Amino acid sequence: MPEQEFPAQMPSPVKTSRAILFVQGGLIILGILITLALLSGNVGSLSALLLISLAWGFLIVGTAIVLGRRQKWVRIVALVVEGLIVLNYSLALFNGGNFVPNVLHLTLALVVIYQLTRPEARAWFAG
Repeated sequence: MPEQEFPAQMPSPVKTSRAILFVQGGLIILGILITLALLSGNVGSLSALLLISLAWGFLIVGTAIVLGRRQKWVRIVALVVEGLIVLNYSLALFNGGNFVPNVLHLTLALVVIYQLTRPEARAWFAG
């Protein structure tokens, strides 16, 4: 009977990235739910924006879930998503947005990008 090869344990940079993705997605979804509660259903013209934001939050959480499955493409998706987050919050920061939330999201995205480009993470997804 041939020996079955088990995938190596998830390296620390991937675990960190996955946890941060869950936090990012959770913060976005929580923010939308709070916004809906504060608006008491009077979303009006904000409904499209809230739906897009909700979809974005679920995309981030979905990426975190699939990241654990060691699919080669998911690392690229995570890097693209985080790159878009860096772009979005950098623009918001320079356009006079709230400093603390923008810096928080920007920092989390940069940490994920750094962690997923480390050699251990690249090797784990390549293997």
